Amino acid sequence: MFLRFILILLGLMLYFVNAYASIGTQEISFISKSSRRILVAEVYYPTSCKVEKKKIPHGIWMRENYSKGQPCVNGKRKYPLVVFSHGFRGDRFGNSWIAEALVSKGYIVVMIDHTFNTSYEHSDLFLYTSMWQRPVDISELLTYLLESSQWGKIINKEKIAVAGFSLGGTTALWVGGIKADKDKFKQALDDKYSRWSDWPKYASENARAVDWNKAEHSYKDDRIKAVISIAPDLGEAFTAEGLKEMSVPTLIIVGDKDRITPKKQNAEFYSKSINRSELLVIEDADHFTFMNKCSSIGFKIAPYLSSSDDKKASAHTLVIDRICDFLQGNLK
Repeated sequence: MFLRFILILLGLMLYFVNAYASIGTQEISFISKSSRRILVAEVYYPTSCKVEKKKIPHGIWMRENYSKGQPCVNGKRKYPLVVFSHGFRGDRFGNSWIAEALVSKGYIVVMIDHTFNTSYEHSDLFLYTSMWQRPVDISELLTYLLESSQWGKIINKEKIAVAGFSLGGTTALWVGGIKADKDKFKQALDDKYSRWSDWPKYASENARAVDWNKAEHSYKDDRIKAVISIAPDLGEAFTAEGLKEMSVPTLIIVGDKDRITPKKQNAEFYSKSINRSELLVIEDADHFTFMNKCSSIGFKIAPYLSSSDDKKASAHTLVIDRICDFLQGNLK
């Protein structure tokens, strides 16, 4: 009888654990010291405040039901940290499924908006002339977090990883230690922005005045102990020699049906030359499989983002399982 009571009690406990989420979020912002842009990020962390576990629409995406601004569940513990870089014209919400999954495993995840390259604030001129500002954003975010009286005390500074999707995947590799070739980098951006000569006079003058030597600088941040790059871009801007500069453990993930950042020119190229790298190819996955499922609004205004929604759940499970194994093995 007593055993039966215990089993029933355990069942009820599991029900309530599964029925309620415990993910807290908080928006943070600071001014970039190098670019004077305002940088905004979303912090995802474990909290003891329970809210009903369900997916809710947030703009074009479906996201978890979070607790906003609640205290961390254990303010005396130090959590491993993952900082995340979004893709071209993306934002800090489009890959929140990764943050949700990692927080449930005991991580703090911070997703940054790269100002002037987001879905709501974009400048071709800024990206053409300052793309290397992306890895700098990540380093400045790390400094802000570690020096913060609120976040610094609960982050384990010896267990920090960077992750990213698409152009953010390249950003993650960049801050992990790869180095670009300035001539290849300029050619890659000229190809992507082939009409830049038609920009207004002030813009074209700025474009002509770019110091491309900055593309070859090292943006490696020694605080980063592991790198996760999902569907990375810009393989044509790097050489095998520049990739060999990187020694941080790296997990590269791509879909075998990716037509936006084809794996041969990007993920496979990076993986072959980066030391200590692993490559995971997800079958039947395209570029946008690695983003959140779309809301009803997303289906209407951005159908290309939702074309693989029926495959996202299974792909996301494979990706998170591999990421968790990778982080556990490399953030020691």
